[in-house]
Amino acid sequence: MNILGNKLFRVFFLVFLLCGIFLFKIPNSKAVGDASFPQDTTLQITVGGTLTNYTISGPSDADSLIVNPSSFVITISPGQSFTVTSSDRHVFINDSSLQTTCSGSSSRVAIGAYIQRTVTITPDGTTTLTCPPIVNSSNSGATGGGYAGAVAPTPSPVFSSTPLPTTPTPIVTSPAPTSIPAPSPTPSLITSQRVIFNRDLHFGMSGDDVKALQDYLRASGYYYNPNSTGFFDTPTKKAVIAWQKKNKLLSSGYFGPYSRAKYNQTSLTQEVVQKKTPDTLELKPGIKLLNVRLSPSTRAKIVSKLKAGQQINFVDAQNGWYKVQNSDGSFGWVSGQYVIIK
Repeated sequence: MNILGNKLFRVFFLVFLLCGIFLFKIPNSKAVGDASFPQDTTLQITVGGTLTNYTISGPSDADSLIVNPSSFVITISPGQSFTVTSSDRHVFINDSSLQTTCSGSSSRVAIGAYIQRTVTITPDGTTTLTCPPIVNSSNSGATGGGYAGAVAPTPSPVFSSTPLPTTPTPIVTSPAPTSIPAPSPTPSLITSQRVIFNRDLHFGMSGDDVKALQDYLRASGYYYNPNSTGFFDTPTKKAVIAWQKKNKLLSSGYFGPYSRAKYNQTSLTQEVVQKKTPDTLELKPGIKLLNVRLSPSTRAKIVSKLKAGQQINFVDAQNGWYKVQNSDGSFGWVSGQYVIIK
C-alpha cells in the first residue's frame, strides 16, 4: 500500500511541476495566433529599458506572432510576407541573417519564406542608422541603406562592372530597339509596351524598377506575393533564382547584366506571340462559390472568391489547378475540377 501511495504521489508531483512550469511562462510572452495585419499596426516591446513602438507594415501576415518583453518571434509559411519598421531607425538583430534596410526616417526588416520557418528578432536600441533621403517619386530606383550586424552600417557591395547612378533619372525614348541593349548604368525606362531594365538589381534595393520586376515575375509564375512592394526582399530573390534557372543563367538571385539582357530579349519575343484575347473560365453549373488561393494547394492562403456567373482570365494550368488573373491584376489559383474554360 505504501509503494502504491509513493507512486501516486510521484505522478501527481510530476503533473504539478509541469503545470507550474507552463503557467510560469505565460506572463513572459503572448501568442497572437493567425497573425494577419491588413493595415499598419503598432507593436510595443522594451528596448534598453524603454518601452518602444515598432510598426508592423500592412499588409503583413504570418502563421503566428509571439511578443516577448524585448523581442518578438514570427513563424511564416510560403507565400506570406511580414515587415516591421522602426521610426527610431533601430537595427533588427535576428537569427536568420535578415538585413536591416533604411530609407527616409525609418529602418525596416522584411521576412518572406518558401518553406515554413521561425525568425526571432531582437531590436538593438543602442545603434541608430543614418538613413538616406527618399528619392522623389519622379525618379526611379531609390535604394535604402543596409545593416546586417551590431556595428555601424557599411555600404552594401555592388556586383557590377558598371557604376550605379547616384540620382537615377527617367529617360523617354523612341520606339523600343530590336536588338538586345548593352548593359548601362542608367535607370530602367518604362515604355508603353514593357520595362527595359538598365541597372543591376539585388537584395535590399527598392524602387519603381524593382516593382516592375516583381510584376513581371508574378506574371511569369515565379513570384507569388499578391502585392508588388518595390522592395527587393527574400521572396523576390527566390523568384529571380527560379527565373534564372528556367532561362539557364547563373542562379544567384542577382539581376545583373546577363539577366537584364535575357529579359529584354525575351520580352520582345513575348510581345510578338502575345494572345489578343485571353481565355476565361467560370464555375461549373451548381457551384455557387470557389476559393481563389495564393498558390496551387488547398493549404495556400485564400486571396479572393469566384462567384457563380463571374468570369475570370485563365493564365496557366498545373497539376489540376488553374492559374487565373483577377480584375485588379493580381494572380491566384483555383481547383480545375470546379471550373470550365470558355
